Amino acid sequence: LSQLEETAESLTNIERGDDIRLVDALCGLRSTAKCYARAAAILLLLKHESCSAIPGHASACQAALYLPEQIFRVWAFWCLGINYYKAPENAEKIWSDAELRWPVERRGTLVRATAGKSFPSLLAFAYFALAKLLRDQPHDVSKSPFPDFPSLERAFSQYERLRSPKAHSYCCTSAKDRKVFFALIDEWLDCLLSVCPETVTRSELLGMIEPLPIVDRQGTLVFE
Repeated sequence: LSQLEETAESLTNIERGDDIRLVDALCGLRSTAKCYARAAAILLLLKHESCSAIPGHASACQAALYLPEQIFRVWAFWCLGINYYKAPENAEKIWSDAELRWPVERRGTLVRATAGKSFPSLLAFAYFALAKLLRDQPHDVSKSPFPDFPSLERAFSQYERLRSPKAHSYCCTSAKDRKVFFALIDEWLDCLLSVCPETVTRSELLGMIEPLPIVDRQGTLVFE
C-alpha cells in the first residue's frame, strides 16, 4: 500500500500542460523537476495489462496501438539519454551510422532530425537510438528491444502492419496478429524495466495492482 500511495502522490505532484503525455512528464522527457520512474513504469504496465484483458482482437490492438511507441521513447531516454522531443547536437557520426543501415530502396531517404527539435518519425528515432547504442555501448545490446538493424526492421514491420490501418479505422485482426503484437509490447516492456532508473521488477509492479484489501466491520484490512 505504501508503494501505491507513493505512486498516487507522484501523479498528483507532477506538473504538466494539456499537450504533454503524463508518462512523458513522469519519466523526465518533458524536463520536469523530478523523474518519477516507478510511477511511469507502473502506468505503462497497467496500460499493457488492461489492453491485454480486452476480449476482441481488434479492440485490444486498437487500445494498445501507441503503447510500443510510448515504451520505446521512454526506453531510449532512460538507457541512452536520447530525448525524442529534443534531438541531440553533434550527432553526425551517429546519423551516418544510421544512414548506412537505413533501407533506402524501401523507405526512401532517412530524414535527419534538427538538433533541439523532435525526431521526424519513430522509425528514424529507432535507427538513431540503435546506432548510438552500437557505437557507445556495443556490449549492452541485450538492453535493447532489438540487437541489430535487421531485428529492428522486422519489429517495426510487425508494428506498422497493425498500426497503419488501425490508426484510422477498425479492421479484421486475427488471434495471431494480436499474439504477435502483444508479444512485441511485452518484450519492449521488459527492456524498459531493465533500464528503469529505479530498480523495479515486473512481479513487484504487478504485486502493487493486485486486488486491494477490503475493510471489515471492525476496521481491519482483509486481503482475499
